[in-house]
Amino acid sequence: MHFNTYCKTFIVLLFIALHGSAQSQSNKLPPFKMITGNGTVFAASQLPYNKPILLIYFDPSCDHCQHLTTKLVANEGSLKATSIAMITYVSVSEVKKFVYKYRLQKLENYYVGTEGNTFFLRDYFKLIKMPFVALYDKEGNFTRSWYQPADLKQIVSAIKKQR
Repeated sequence: MHFNTYCKTFIVLLFIALHGSAQSQSNKLPPFKMITGNGTVFAASQLPYNKPILLIYFDPSCDHCQHLTTKLVANEGSLKATSIAMITYVSVSEVKKFVYKYRLQKLENYYVGTEGNTFFLRDYFKLIKMPFVALYDKEGNFTRSWYQPADLKQIVSAIKKQR
């Protein structure tokens, strides 16, 4: 009988924990921090909130992530009025290589860095596959997300609706 009581208590506590976790994820841009390729700390609060924000969680060695980045850069004209935050978990040196490989340092609306082993965003969105793309409006409110593989035409179309 005691075992049954413990099981019921465990299930109730588990439900409360899971429910609380889901409630903690608001529809606002998560308050992430990352270290950029040049070693500076960058926080979500530093993003310009007067235009749509595209948050991309990626792995520089992921083929889908590389393909998406190639398409993003090729379509820079239609994305100029969007803040693009690209966050990974790999080392700062790998971020720096990725930034230079795709010439992201030349694009003023790109913010690229690593959250290191904090895994805040990975855990926040419960990510398993990459790239993960989330779109936020001008006020930082969540509007839509895409899981790998993300379709750039859909992303650009959703961004245009935010302007």
